[in-house]
Amino acid sequence: MDRGPLSGLCERLGIHHGTFAVCITSFGSNLAHTVFMFYYVKVFLSYHISEGWFQFAQVLFLLWNALNDPLFGYFQDMGDSWMRNRKKCILLGAPFFALSFLLPWFPWTDTQSPSWITGVHMIVALFFYDGFFSFVLLAWSALFAENTTDHGGRVRAVKYSQIAALIAVNVIVVMEKLSNSLQDMASFQVGTVVIAMIAFCCWSYTGMFASSRVAQVQSFKHVTEIDNRRDLSRLDFV
Repeated sequence: MDRGPLSGLCERLGIHHGTFAVCITSFGSNLAHTVFMFYYVKVFLSYHISEGWFQFAQVLFLLWNALNDPLFGYFQDMGDSWMRNRKKCILLGAPFFALSFLLPWFPWTDTQSPSWITGVHMIVALFFYDGFFSFVLLAWSALFAENTTDHGGRVRAVKYSQIAALIAVNVIVVMEKLSNSLQDMASFQVGTVVIAMIAFCCWSYTGMFASSRVAQVQSFKHVTEIDNRRDLSRLDFV
């Protein structure tokens, strides 16, 4: 496992760095997802999206949300492509995930423009965000399971993840104060950029410094195949 720049601090605080490197993604994801789910409807309503376009975007989002989880799960679990490397998926997906989080908060047009522009904006924002959310978090869930094979390690990882989530949900209080309940849109946009940067750093830290069991799994698979060949050769000899 790579020693990250926070490993020394973790040792001084009595925190298991390997578990921390995996679970810090939970903090970044909860930070971004809490803000996204709490504000995206309010923000698009403030853009004066029409009811028809809003409902159409929600229906498409429902279909895409049902499709992308099994789709990305299949590609990340089947075959020997780079997508089976959990850390690489998280690291490569991190910048796109952060950018997709920012898509809703910057209007494509003013309120006097046709409503279909805002409707398309909402569809694109929901599709991109949910797509990269699934892509990164599916890889992280697999990495989490691969790195917590013993009971003690799993309990510790769950505890770290829950603490991270509890801290992250308080971001709503900060954003409400900062933006005066969306009355100050410029301050809100600055806040979302800061959140995107923090979340990106969290995901990148996991992608670079979390332990990976991929090589061990592949090695075990290779040894198993050799043993199977030996057993078959013995049967042929008999």
